[in-house]
Amino acid sequence: MQVQKCRFFVLLLPALYLLYGISLALQFGNNADLINTIANSCLLFLATIILTNMARLKNWIDFIWFCVFILYIIILLHLVAYIAV
Repeated sequence: MQVQKCRFFVLLLPALYLLYGISLALQFGNNADLINTIANSCLLFLATIILTNMARLKNWIDFIWFCVFILYIIILLHLVAYIAV
């Protein structure tokens, strides 16, 4: 039961990604990069909310794998959105 409540801590990962993207956009980019960062972070946050509501975690190993899966999605989006440009 406790793991089911802790699954919502995964929602902090897109927020950390947003802060990271905004800091990069302000240091090295322009307004278009800032808008791109905010749009990508909102997309990640929405996907994370949907996956968090669908997740049925039974033990802490499931929670760890769920966190790794969300990080995997964030890394894939980062590779597609920023390194390809």
